[in-house]
Amino acid sequence: KQLPYFTIVIDKFNEYTKQNNIDIHVTLNLYSLDNSTKYVNDYGSTIESILSRGSIKYDIFFYDNMYSPRYSSYFIDLMDWLPEDHISMYTSGFASQ
Repeated sequence: KQLPYFTIVIDKFNEYTKQNNIDIHVTLNLYSLDNSTKYVNDYGSTIESILSRGSIKYDIFFYDNMYSPRYSSYFIDLMDWLPEDHISMYTSGFASQ
């Protein structure tokens, strides 16, 4: 079951990209405790398995930050790719915690 919030955001984004002739389309594949397993450890292993295969099928991952130490080696450091002033827009307040 997809959460309505995700569906609304994705639909709006896809509508925007189509109207503006931007060649991007977002598809949601939601792995949660409700649709993958009843055990947190298995959920974590499922996501790690997807990451470890090095597949280019998924561009964006959202996950519980408790898994950051486990998954961090699979991701790039955005500080190497984005200007410091851009990153600073997201490093204050709640995002810094």
